[in-house]
Amino acid sequence: MVRYGKALVLASAIMATASIAFAGGRDSYLFNGNINQKDMRDTKRNQPCKTHDVDLKAGQVYSINMVGQNNLQSVVRIEDEKGKELMEGEGAAGQQDAQITFKCLKDGKYKVICTSQNGGNGPYTLTISSAFASLASHAALVNKPAPDVTIDYGINTKFKSLSELKGKVVLLQFWAVNLDGCVNTVPKMNSWYKEYNEAGLEVIAVTYFNSEMGRKFKFDQKDGKVKAAEKADMETDKAMFHAFAAHEDHKIEYPIAVLKKNNALKSFNDYVVNGLPQMVIVDRKGIIRFTFVGDTFRGPSLVESAIKELLAEK
Repeated sequence: MVRYGKALVLASAIMATASIAFAGGRDSYLFNGNINQKDMRDTKRNQPCKTHDVDLKAGQVYSINMVGQNNLQSVVRIEDEKGKELMEGEGAAGQQDAQITFKCLKDGKYKVICTSQNGGNGPYTLTISSAFASLASHAALVNKPAPDVTIDYGINTKFKSLSELKGKVVLLQFWAVNLDGCVNTVPKMNSWYKEYNEAGLEVIAVTYFNSEMGRKFKFDQKDGKVKAAEKADMETDKAMFHAFAAHEDHKIEYPIAVLKKNNALKSFNDYVVNGLPQMVIVDRKGIIRFTFVGDTFRGPSLVESAIKELLAEK
C-alpha cells in the first residue's frame, strides 16, 4: 500500500487510462507483478493470473487499472470474498491497459484478478485508488505556483518551458496519443487555441515518449489512428507524433510537448495527474487556478468558461 504524503505517479500509472494520486488508509494500492505460464489459471478465462487481496470501503468509487508490458494484453476483474464476479475490464484489441470503475457498496475484502486476453507473459502494474482522494489532491494544487514543465521535444512550439509564458494564460493538457478519450479532445483544443491565442492564451499538450515506457506504437495514415507496433524508439515516436498532428482528422496547430521518461514522471507527479486527459489552467501570474479531469468535454464547457475568466483578468 502506498501512503499519501508526497504525490506519486509511476511510469505504469502514466501509461494507464487513468493514472493515480495516492491517499492513505485503504483508499489506494499499488502492486507490481509478473504473469507467467506456471501461475494458477484464472477460473473464468483459463489463462495464467495473479490475485491481489484488498480492503475496500462502502460508498467509495475506485479506479482499478492494470497496465501490462511485453505485449501482455491486460484483463482485470474484481470479485467479492465469496468469489462472485462484480466487474471486469479489458483493453481494446492489441492494447495493454485495462480499467474498471467500481463503486463499493459494502465494507470488506475483495479479490482483484489480473490476467490477459492472449495468454501472454510479462510484468504488469496494478493501481487502485479512491476517486475522493483524487479530488482532494487536485484541490490542493489550486492557488499554488505552477511547477515548471520543460520540453524535451516540441511540435508547434516556440518556447522551451512553461516558465517562459508568464503574462499568458496557459492551458496545460496532460494526454496520451493512444487513448480515445484524449484524441476526442483535439477539435476543442484546436478551436480554443485558434479563438483565444491572440487574446493571450497559450496551450501545451503534454505527453511522453511511449517507447521509454515500454509502449510500442505507430500511426496508421489510412485509419488516422495509433496502433500497436513491433518495434519503436524515440525517433519513431517523434515521427508518430508528427504524423498524428498533421493528419487531416486532427490538423493540430497548438503546441505539443513530448517529455522523456524521468521528466514526464516529474511533471505528471507535480500535477498529480490521475486521469487522462487532465487540464490545468494557469493564470498570467503563473498560479494554478483550475483543474479538470476526464469527462469535461461531454457537457457545457467548464474549461472554456475558465479560459475566458482568466483572459479577462489583467
